[in-house]
Amino acid sequence: MFTRRQFLRKAGILGCGMALAGPILAACGPTPAPTAAPKKEVATPKPEEKPKVATPEVKPPAKKEAATVRYLSWWGQYNTGCFPQVSKEFQEKFPNITVKLEEVTQSEAAQKYPTTLVAGTAADILYHENYMSKYYDEGYILDITDRFKADGFDYARDFYQGLGIDEWRGRMFGFPHMFETCIMMYNKDAVKKHWGKDLWEAFPDGNWQIDDMLEVAKACTKDLDGDKKIDQWGLYIYHRSYYYGYEYLSWTMGDNCFDVPKMKFNFTSPMMKQITHMVLDWVRKDGFVITEEEASEVNKAASVTFPFLAGKEIMRIRMVPDVGRALATIKDRFKWDLFYLPNYKGNLAITRAGGHGNNIYAKTKVPDETYEFCKWMGTSPGMRVNAKTKASVPIYRRDPELRKFYETKEPEHDNVIMGVLEDRGGYGDHLRFHNEGEVRAHFQKQCDLLYTQPYAEAKAKLDDMMKKLEAEMNQMIDYGKELPFPNIKFPFKPPK
Repeated sequence: MFTRRQFLRKAGILGCGMALAGPILAACGPTPAPTAAPKKEVATPKPEEKPKVATPEVKPPAKKEAATVRYLSWWGQYNTGCFPQVSKEFQEKFPNITVKLEEVTQSEAAQKYPTTLVAGTAADILYHENYMSKYYDEGYILDITDRFKADGFDYARDFYQGLGIDEWRGRMFGFPHMFETCIMMYNKDAVKKHWGKDLWEAFPDGNWQIDDMLEVAKACTKDLDGDKKIDQWGLYIYHRSYYYGYEYLSWTMGDNCFDVPKMKFNFTSPMMKQITHMVLDWVRKDGFVITEEEASEVNKAASVTFPFLAGKEIMRIRMVPDVGRALATIKDRFKWDLFYLPNYKGNLAITRAGGHGNNIYAKTKVPDETYEFCKWMGTSPGMRVNAKTKASVPIYRRDPELRKFYETKEPEHDNVIMGVLEDRGGYGDHLRFHNEGEVRAHFQKQCDLLYTQPYAEAKAKLDDMMKKLEAEMNQMIDYGKELPFPNIKFPFKPPK
C-alpha cells in the first residue's frame, strides 16, 4: 500500500470517458431485477404477453435500517436523463435505501477520486474511468466477484465485455453499466446527390468494402462556394489517436494495433504501416477526411459540436452518443441515417465498443445496499431507462426485450447500433491500464505535430515516428506486476 504522499504523486491521470447527449423519451416502468439465479432460462415472450425478464428477482437485503448510498458520477447526460427515474424506482423497491447523487466533471473526478480514496472519504460508488485498474490493484475498490457469482451472473455470457472496465486479472471490480458502439452516420441527401444512390439502395444488406467508402467520400468532398477550398468533406475518422480510426481499421484488415495478452502496442507491422500511411494520405493528400482544425472552424461557425450536424461532413465514424445529438439537433434540415462500417476483402468489419461500469469503494459502510443499486442500474430495471433514452447500448444480454426498447427506428436503421456487435465480425475495445490516459496523450501530441507539417515532410517522417512511439509507449505502459489478460481472445467475437 502506498503512503498518501506517494499515492497522490502517482495519481496524475488523464481520463478519457465519453461525453453523452441525446433526446429524452418517456420510459416505461421496468420489471424488478433479481438476486437469486433463475432455475431455467425464460423464453422470449410472445407479443401479447407481459415481458418475462430473464433476470433473477431482486430482493431487499436483510438489513432494514435506513441507509444512504453516495454516488459520484461525471456522466452528465445519465445524471439528468436517467438517474432520477432509476433511483426513484429503486427506492420504491428498497424504501430503506436513499441514493444521493454527487455530480462532477471528468476533470474534477480525476482530482477527487485519488484524494478521497486516500483520505477515506470516497463516495460509495465511483463511476468508472480508464485508470481505475490502478485502484483495483491497490485495494481501494471492492472485489465483487463472489457477489456477482452468487447472483448467477457470468460476465462473458450475460454482458457485453470491455477491457479492464469491470473485470481485471479475472476478478470483478465493477458492475457493468454504460456500453457504446462505433458506427457510421451518413447524410442521405448529400450521398444521393453527389454519389448517385443512397447507401441502403446500393448495399441493401449493409455489406460494403473500404474501397466503396472511399469512393463515396471522394464523390462527396466539394468546394461548394468556388473559392478553391474544400468546404464539404466526405468522411470523418479520428486520425490523430489510435482511438476509433486505427483500432477499427487494424482489426478489420486482419491486424491489431494492440497485442492485448502481452499488453503491447503495435504500429510497425506491415499492415499497421499501410494503415498509418493510408490515413495520412486521406487527410493530407486526398483531403476527403476533415482535419481537426477544419472541424473546429466548422463547429465555431455553425455553433455545433461536430460538423456532421451542420451538413459539412457527409459520413462520420464515431461512437453512438453522436446519434442522440443528431436527433436533437438536425431535426428536418436534412435526411440522415446509420450504416455498417465497411468490410475489407473477406473480413467482416470489426467495430470498437466499450464503456464504463460502477465501482464500489472498498471501505463503504453500506456494501450490500451499494451493490444492490449497482445491480439495479446494470440489469433490466436500469437498462430499460437507458434504452428508452438512448443513453447507451443496453449492456445486459439476458433480457431479450431490451433490444426492442432500444430500437425504435429513430433514425430508420438504428438496428445498426447493436447489429455491429452481433451481425458483423465482432468488436474490440481500447487497451486499458493504470496510466492509459498519459500514454494516449503522448501519442496524440506527436500526431498533432506531424499532421500539421507539410504533407511531404509528414510522409517522410511517419514510419520513424511510429517506430519511436511504439517503443516509448511500450516502455511507459503500467499495468502492475502481472499481465491482466494473458489468455484473452481479442477482438471479441459476436456473442452467440
